[in-house]
Amino acid sequence: MISRENRLQKQLAIPVELLDGTARQRPWSNLGDWSEASEYNTACKALACRIGRAANLSSGDTLLELACGHGASLSIWPAEFGVQAVDAIERQTQALASIEGDRPSALRNLWQADVNLIFSGDCAWPQDESYDALVVVDAAYHFRGLRAFLDKSSSRLKSDGRIAFTTIILGSKWEFAADWRKWFIMKLAAHALIPAESLVTEKDLAESFLAAGFGSPSCVALDREVLEGFVRFVERRRRELDWRQRVSAGWWKVEATAAAARYLVRTGLMQYVLIKAVKV
Repeated sequence: MISRENRLQKQLAIPVELLDGTARQRPWSNLGDWSEASEYNTACKALACRIGRAANLSSGDTLLELACGHGASLSIWPAEFGVQAVDAIERQTQALASIEGDRPSALRNLWQADVNLIFSGDCAWPQDESYDALVVVDAAYHFRGLRAFLDKSSSRLKSDGRIAFTTIILGSKWEFAADWRKWFIMKLAAHALIPAESLVTEKDLAESFLAAGFGSPSCVALDREVLEGFVRFVERRRRELDWRQRVSAGWWKVEATAAAARYLVRTGLMQYVLIKAVKV
């Protein structure tokens, strides 16, 4: 019998071989920043670098990355920003195996843990360490509850520590949407393993940051750069795949993600945003 954890890991797994066409040891697996990119790996790296710049990473920093996936970003922090001390947490066993098979030089500690259990208080942090910066690349919308995520993250950051991540929030049109449309959006979110409690307005977002001990956050919309770009890429990639790949379960997951992104952009009911803040 397949355990609940294994089922969740299978749902979270992205069919990266269908996206980048390679068999990398540590593949990328995010929606990408397509503002200057046309290939999947380049776009994924660009999104990680955008988050790194938002966190103002530098060579003297100690960095914690949550939900690091297969760990492609773990090589970006030292290569692009000079960070030499990185700790990371990831729950997926297959992703952890990818990292251990080609361990980045700057990686000090790699822990297997479900961050949602840490945020809920059902599991302790793997180590009592304080960091200069904390980043999450295209995974924070899977966290159960923004307030708990920010509270726990604040506890791991030094004074003046920085946090940067991308997530999905409720857009300005949400308040005026019909109830059936809101219901449909929440069903889409649940299917994509995005908990309803993680979806908040920009006003609620600011209040959560202040309550967690951060200064006012900067919130930048990236719908065009990320969501629209990913939709265009999927449309092109579809033509590059053979029919067997296009009817695979993995590709249907990609198509469903692109369809949801297309719907969110068209309706404006949600926004894909980059958020950064400093602990006060």
